[in-house]
This record gives sequence, C-alpha cells and structure tokens, in this order.
Amino acid sequence: MRVDLAQSRALLAGTPLNRDAIPRAQAPREGDDGAAAHTEQAPAEALPQRSLSILVDENKQIVYRIIDERSGELVRQIPPEEVRRASRNIAALVRSSEDAQHHKVDLNT
Repeated sequence: MRVDLAQSRALLAGTPLNRDAIPRAQAPREGDDGAAAHTEQAPAEALPQRSLSILVDENKQIVYRIIDERSGELVRQIPPEEVRRASRNIAALVRSSEDAQHHKVDLNT
C-alpha cells in the first residue's frame, strides 16, 4: 500500500484513510510476459546446500556454524574463531588474576 504525503498527514491527524485514492498495482497486460516483474529461478541443484549447526562450547558460549553440505566446508561461524579465542584469553586472564588475589599473603601481620 502506498500512501502519499497528504494521506500520511491525514492518518497522523486521525482522519480515516480513503483507500480508493491509493493507486493499485496493475495486472500484467495481455502479451506482457512479466519479465520485469520476476526473474527465472535457478534449478535446485545450482543452489547452495547449507546446514546450520548450533553448539554450546566449554565456556557456555553459543556457537552457530553454517556448513556447505556438498564439501563439508565451514562457510561461516558466529562468533568467529578470533572472537572466541580472545574471549578464552580474557577469561584465563581474569581467572589468573583472581587466583593471585586469593593467594596473597599479608606479611605485615
């Protein structure tokens, strides 16, 4: 549905919309093959065959993997491996810092 500026102002003002004033899509004319309206669809064999794998890793992080079924190749992973690696490194750093805090000995007492 297309609404022009005057109609949108009327809607904002609470005036009912005159649907008869809205231009309608025209049906294809006789002899029109509709080439502009749609494109040919590719055969199913040409379309990529992909599957989605969802897993929870050892850090309880959800990982989505899109895999090409024909080749078995990993197409995309969310989050990417670089982000997962950085997350593991930060978690290890936090753990080691917490461990250092727990093992401090106060020599002044």
